[in-house]
Amino acid sequence: MALPPGFVDLATAYTAAVNTFVNIMGIVVDVMPPSMTKNNEHMFTFKLLDPAFRDSLPGNQLQGLTVRFFRSDPSKLPKIRDLGDAVLLRKVKMTKFSQQVLAISNFQTEWQVFPARSIPDPGYSIAFHGGDRLNSLGVPQDIERLSLVEQAYVIHLKSEMGHSVQAAAATATGLSKKRESSPLPKDGVPAAKKARQASAFGEKFMLVEELRHKKFANICVQVVKKFSTQFGNCELYVTDYTENKDVFYYAPPEDDPDSTRDGDEFGYNQPQSKAWRGPWGHLVLKVTLVDPHAQFANDSVSEGDFVLMQNVKIKVGTYSANPHLEGDMWPDSWNPNRVQISKLSKAQEHLLELQELKGRKKTYWKARLAKEAQLKGHATVEKAQKARMKEKRAEKRQIKQQKKEARQEKEASHANGRKDNDKANDTIQKTGATNPHIRCGNSEVPLISLRNIIDPDNFRHKARIDGQQTTLPFINAKYRTQVRVVGFEPPNLEDFAVPALPDPERELSPIDMEWTQATPGYEWFFSLLLEDAGPRTGKAGGKERERLWVYLTHQDAQYLLGCDMDDPQDLRRSPSLLAKLREKLYVLWGNLEEMQQSQQQQQQQQQGEDGLSNRAFECCVLEYGVEMDEEDEGRELVPWGWKRLFRLCGTTIL
Repeated sequence: MALPPGFVDLATAYTAAVNTFVNIMGIVVDVMPPSMTKNNEHMFTFKLLDPAFRDSLPGNQLQGLTVRFFRSDPSKLPKIRDLGDAVLLRKVKMTKFSQQVLAISNFQTEWQVFPARSIPDPGYSIAFHGGDRLNSLGVPQDIERLSLVEQAYVIHLKSEMGHSVQAAAATATGLSKKRESSPLPKDGVPAAKKARQASAFGEKFMLVEELRHKKFANICVQVVKKFSTQFGNCELYVTDYTENKDVFYYAPPEDDPDSTRDGDEFGYNQPQSKAWRGPWGHLVLKVTLVDPHAQFANDSVSEGDFVLMQNVKIKVGTYSANPHLEGDMWPDSWNPNRVQISKLSKAQEHLLELQELKGRKKTYWKARLAKEAQLKGHATVEKAQKARMKEKRAEKRQIKQQKKEARQEKEASHANGRKDNDKANDTIQKTGATNPHIRCGNSEVPLISLRNIIDPDNFRHKARIDGQQTTLPFINAKYRTQVRVVGFEPPNLEDFAVPALPDPERELSPIDMEWTQATPGYEWFFSLLLEDAGPRTGKAGGKERERLWVYLTHQDAQYLLGCDMDDPQDLRRSPSLLAKLREKLYVLWGNLEEMQQSQQQQQQQQQGEDGLSNRAFECCVLEYGVEMDEEDEGRELVPWGWKRLFRLCGTTIL
């Protein structure tokens, strides 16, 4: 059935541009009780689902579009009573918060709720196609606006979404049903519940088997593996030896002998690392930590440690073709410096949760060793255990040898230039004479020199793939450095704005469709030549500073020029915009345009001077790669046919 006029389906609303206002209808598949915000407003969150959103992506059957209402008077919140209720919303605004797409209310938003029990089956809806109205809840004047077409679509929605509502209800009650089905002791109270109430780890304490999507939990676990990322984050793979079918499945060696680290099949991120040593099955939860938790984990936590992780946000990871539960630990919004991960010491070994964890671990590995003894033909479990220890020792020797080789390669490749690089890096970190009118984001990322970004010796671009040392064409990484601008392309500012190319993959929102003109628009596109802000290195300071070309896409340029810059136009026909652009860029590069036009720059550089009046500034540089076509010249000279490029990003002229 077609949507009523003026409405969009939830899949279209989900992909609409931020700040787009839409009219939507859907069935409630999840609802949370109202809560108070810091501004003393009542917040009410629920999820809506329709056939378009359900069928848009795998795994969306129970997800739905999140809707959030804010009202100072709780009586003005939508009167949703149960899962399966139909909701009609007019003039909700699409936005993003913490990378989550939301539909939020505003002072114009109108709502109408149709209780599930009041919506008839299509076979009995003939009366409602005439003049009868469905029973609904809402403001009287909003209810009066309901058309017969909208009413018919509500009946259609309930019929189409019946199975999804049943599945959502089963998911919402599955955990309670599981507990109810377990036998009770004589006193009528489950033993696990008794221990949970007296837990030293707080009311949020949960076992891995009890974790569910969008829950916050305290977990007592053992660290199985630990990975530190380039920007200081940390990934911990943890277990308490309870099974949860929604976490990632690690196949045992007899089923998957070629298993590797999840998400890093070819070893791009790390040198060839240890194989997964268990536990196998649905037992291990991946938790991603950022500072301040990541700093503690990187410095103090090792594989094999028992840790308490508090307020872990459980979610379904969507980056994989096989979504599964993961955990996140972000800063506490009330106390950003509070560390919520701690190692469990010997003084805490008496805790019941820790004792039970160690008991489950012992039971698991006893059963696992018995199975390995059977698979490998060992006569006893003791022999299987000895064989396993022998494999671990051999593996440790191999990893140690790999680290030694990597260290030797690093020392050999940087033996000649290490002193110059270190000196340049120290100078960058100590330089304070930067342009105060240019702001750079990611201030927590340390400054590095352009030489280290360019990486002429490919130290950071080497990885082991199938045991062989390989040079990667590029890595997706962002850096922060201190530079100044010494050149730009195209040579004329009039060419900094070019006709926009159509994007066939972009879906226009209703607002885009309303404002799209027949004539093509313009977008920013230009390049800057950056020079390292450190002193010249080499004998007598005669060596040239490192230089790097960076591109600016339309979005990068908009961020650089700031919100007070008008949208790009044909600069040859817009002298006022051209003058404004020239004035803005003068803050960035000083007298560079005059010198480049007069061709004095090259002559002065030959005399050892550049004559530029601009000042150094801090900026972010993004490294990425572009695949070259087969007929492109020089394709055979780059690894795997990919060319390494750089963009300027996260930098604004104030």
